[in-house]
Amino acid sequence: MRTEFRCVAPEGQEQHKEPWRLFLMKPLNDEPEVGGFIVAIVDISEMKAAELSQQKAAQEAKDRKEQQERFVDNKR
Repeated sequence: MRTEFRCVAPEGQEQHKEPWRLFLMKPLNDEPEVGGFIVAIVDISEMKAAELSQQKAAQEAKDRKEQQERFVDNKR
């Protein structure tokens, strides 16, 4: 199992301080009831911030390109 989630900030804290976590769980063998699991929770806040920043930059570039294309079409 692998899932990303965001922790809830205590009341009064800014929302951008809500850290991102990655939860990983893997059974030790084919019968998890018998062998148990290995579990890890990792702080991925910096990685997620970079990912969201890249997505925002890509969307802004796409929007600028579409705006330029509309401008050129209007000049014809």
